Amino acid sequence: MLALSVAPEVPTTQGHTESAQTVVASGHEEGQAEAAKPSADAGPQRTLVGEYRNLAEHREGRIRLEVQGNAVYATLQTVRSPVQYFARQQPEVLFTIPEGFRPAIPITWEVNGQHVGANGQLDPGRRDLQVFRLRVDTEGRVRYVDDRGVDDVGYLRYRTALAWPLAGTDPLVCERNSRIQRRILAALADAGEGVLSCSQVGWEHLARIRTWSSQEPPTIQHYYQRPAVWHWMPEPASQEASNGQYYYRNRYFWPPFPYWKKDLPLPREYAYIRSHDLLGLTNLTELHVNFGSQSPSDPMLLAHTPRLLALSMAGPYLPRDFLVHTPLLSHLHLGGFSDDRLLDETADALVQVPHLTSLDLGFRHPTDKVSNLFQHVPQLTRLTIDGLTEPLPEDFLSVLSRLTHLTVEGEFNPCAIPPLHLSTNLTDFALRLVVDGSQVACLTDSWLLHASTLTELSIDLHGLENLETDTLPHMPALTRLTLDVGDVTVLPDRLLSNLSSLTHLQLHQGPNGHSVDAALDLPPELLAGSPELIELSLDLPSRLNHVPADLLAPVPNLKRLRLDGPRLATLPSGLLDNQHHVTDVNMELCDLDRLPEDFLAYTPQLRSLYIGRHSYRCYRGLDRPGPISLPERFLSHTPNLTHLWLGFPGLLELPPSFLAHVPRLQHLELEYTYGKHGKFTYALRSVPDHFLDDAPNLTYLNLWPVVALSDLPADFLARSSRLQFLYLDANGVSILPDSFLTQVSQLRSAELDLQQVNALPDGFLGYTPGLAYLKLDVDRVKALPGSFLAHAPYLGQLYTRAANVVALPEDFLAHSSRIDTLGLGMPRLESPPGPGDRLWDMLESASIRVKLTDPDFQVSIYDESECLPFIPQFELGDILEVAWRELDDEENAILWVYPWWQRSVFFSFYERHECPFAIAARYTEPTLDT
Repeated sequence: MLALSVAPEVPTTQGHTESAQTVVASGHEEGQAEAAKPSADAGPQRTLVGEYRNLAEHREGRIRLEVQGNAVYATLQTVRSPVQYFARQQPEVLFTIPEGFRPAIPITWEVNGQHVGANGQLDPGRRDLQVFRLRVDTEGRVRYVDDRGVDDVGYLRYRTALAWPLAGTDPLVCERNSRIQRRILAALADAGEGVLSCSQVGWEHLARIRTWSSQEPPTIQHYYQRPAVWHWMPEPASQEASNGQYYYRNRYFWPPFPYWKKDLPLPREYAYIRSHDLLGLTNLTELHVNFGSQSPSDPMLLAHTPRLLALSMAGPYLPRDFLVHTPLLSHLHLGGFSDDRLLDETADALVQVPHLTSLDLGFRHPTDKVSNLFQHVPQLTRLTIDGLTEPLPEDFLSVLSRLTHLTVEGEFNPCAIPPLHLSTNLTDFALRLVVDGSQVACLTDSWLLHASTLTELSIDLHGLENLETDTLPHMPALTRLTLDVGDVTVLPDRLLSNLSSLTHLQLHQGPNGHSVDAALDLPPELLAGSPELIELSLDLPSRLNHVPADLLAPVPNLKRLRLDGPRLATLPSGLLDNQHHVTDVNMELCDLDRLPEDFLAYTPQLRSLYIGRHSYRCYRGLDRPGPISLPERFLSHTPNLTHLWLGFPGLLELPPSFLAHVPRLQHLELEYTYGKHGKFTYALRSVPDHFLDDAPNLTYLNLWPVVALSDLPADFLARSSRLQFLYLDANGVSILPDSFLTQVSQLRSAELDLQQVNALPDGFLGYTPGLAYLKLDVDRVKALPGSFLAHAPYLGQLYTRAANVVALPEDFLAHSSRIDTLGLGMPRLESPPGPGDRLWDMLESASIRVKLTDPDFQVSIYDESECLPFIPQFELGDILEVAWRELDDEENAILWVYPWWQRSVFFSFYERHECPFAIAARYTEPTLDT
């Protein structure tokens, strides 16, 4: 039974008093309260359904509690409740939840309420939704929260559903979606919780997570080249926060080039997030959910995250009442919906999020229903509509009087754009169009009716070899211009002369051009009319043969420059002269054999430099890139440099004073380059003496592609006390200095390929107490040092290839309680682990590879449309690589696996795109074979 709780007297509208009791009885039939259906992947169920009274003579409140595994799903509803009185004048316990249904941690959540009178009838004068809060503590006491949110609300009608973690249970983070696991651990690390393994995360840890981390920890999916590192550019938490200004490039957020095609505004999680993946994240404020066409959608998914502020969702439809659990939602992105479902079903959903201020939608054929959609979000200030093939109705914005930012993009005919009735508050209007030759005339007609408010313009030119105008029309507010040059071969000198406010410019070649190999001439005076330019991207990989030496002279305030010109044979001397404000330079070049001596002589504010032949298109048909040398004083005039990427596999040596003038350097990486015959590695055989002594702030060092490195100085890392990430391929090195890792006490992640090393120094990891991720290839080592991992207590992911080791130290994993991912390649062990061994047990729960051992095995394919449904043939003895683990409805272990590729244990350079398979763990066993 739910406990009986008696509230004080409540004044009625007639001035009398009534005893307000909370009476809840169990054993009622399910129909008495609408069921909140939890996920079907949880464990045994038990249910409690009852009623509670708000007023003495009326049973007005209903409650339904259902336990599923380690979660409680609760639904509360009432046709009237004196919320203001019970919260402010006389804060009382509404009712007490019995043991067996209570939460493991206190839970606070938001509720949408409708204003009603004392008789329970809707108040016709107050149709807006009222958001207030409820709280349940670990003793099961449910109260309204006493704050200003309940001032003057009187009586409210509401229905709310949520989920909370069951007291006495474990979060089981290790059994959750692998990407959710990694984000949880990274968020806790950011919050100062130290380095935790998934098995150490408790409910109180989860409740402290509000936002996902800006850096994702090392990936446990071992088929990636190296851990995904996001440690220098902030990841946008919402569309409003990022404003489209972050571009996802390889493993990094490159500095803002907002005119590139924007990504989803929120971090994208794995395609199929199940309900229990989010259990306990009750204070999370941002989330991306992707419901594939074949993946079941869980209508209670967001009941675990009632305090969401930003949601990005992709899928074929929006489940009914999906947003009812998130009344605080202010940023919403919806993608992948059909027009009919979006316009017919979304309107009701938007009623449930009265605080929505930012909305991103995609549909092709707008109808009059668009206006009906927007009438439910009158607070909207930012709106993005993309994918249009027809123009919007001219009055579609009439109900959005507060709109300040509008983005419209599509492939509709610009001649058909009506004179839109824009809000007088509009400050930013972005228009992205695809224009063919027959529609060029309209560039000065229909869409320019809004030229005075247009702040961003993107035009794709189809089938045009020559522009029929010398200048773009006068657009005084335009700050961002993206121009797909199509097949145009010559740009007029004065093309931008009427765009004096332009700050961001991108010229690129899209997939629609025909003669894409035709060279494009850039006139020297192209930028003369846009002196305020701060960001420039020339993304013209097959069109750019020449860059005028004075191209940048008219834009002295330039901060960010991207130049993608694989066909460029030379960079003109003086290109960056007097660019005293430039902070970020990104150049992808192919045929360059040397850089100008004065290349960076006038860039004192430079902070990040990426330059090289990284792009695969550089080496089509070539066996190897040609040699290149760096100027002797390459970095002498860049004292503020913090991030440096070099992508020149033909580099034979580094200048002796390479890093002598960059004391603030934090990130140094020599990039791999991929060509026709695979990866190109560097020909460097050594690094300068005291190579890193002048870079004491280094936190990330990647010398992985320097496979010919034959010697490591004794003091190689002696001045790198702040180093956290180390990736080193030193296959030519036969002896490691005894002091190799003794000065890097902050090291968190390391990949070391040391195939020629015969022995590891004693205390090899004795000075890296925070190490959480280690990949180590030591095929010639015959024995691992005693107490090998004793001083790495936070190690969570361990990959070790040691083909000649015949025996393991007795305490091999005795100090490694946090390991949740194991990739061990030790095929010659004389006494391999077996059932009952501690190592065997750890392999069963954490190994990245298993072997098929049961002839009755069955596999099923992952039915997600985003991967390739390749169906291989399996045989006994086959090795499978484990992507992630989970439990089925009967608590049996299920492995999601791929066929093992014929390659090394973990040092690979490819990402898998085929679908994984599900197989019961009982058909397999761990293996140390390689």
